[in-house]
Amino acid sequence: MNGSGAVIDARAWWRSFVDPELDSLVERAIRSYPDIEIALDRLQEARNPVPVSVIADVARAYLDMRGLQMDLAAARQSVDTAQRR
Repeated sequence: MNGSGAVIDARAWWRSFVDPELDSLVERAIRSYPDIEIALDRLQEARNPVPVSVIADVARAYLDMRGLQMDLAAARQSVDTAQRR
């Protein structure tokens, strides 16, 4: 985000300076060195928030795991109780 709260595209952050000479220099650099464009794309991907569906999947998996852990703990307690009798 910039000072006004607007989101800045990481693949074109330099445009926020509104400087035609800087725009030209960066665009020439990107054309000359394709790895820069790849790096900018990766930076943009890294800044993108995780999709809600992925968060939901992780939460479900965590809750499933916790449920299994609780089931295992209950089973162990049941075995311990039975062995004491």
